[in-house]
Amino acid sequence: MEALLDKAAQVVPVQRLWVNPDCGLKTRGWPEVEAALQGMVEATRRLRAKHAKALHAGSKATQDEGATA
Repeated sequence: MEALLDKAAQVVPVQRLWVNPDCGLKTRGWPEVEAALQGMVEATRRLRAKHAKALHAGSKATQDEGATA
């Protein structure tokens, strides 16, 4: 999961990258769903930590744009 998120972050700016759990979870049992979601959340947290500076800069830019609009 983390490798896929890193690959996506090379193409999509991390400020615009969303992690969506809607992929095959309806056909799985709860233990599989919980494990998949836990892995997704952990990978997302690591990606956010890795790109924290860019995420903060994007958040600030968004706030600045809103202030001038």
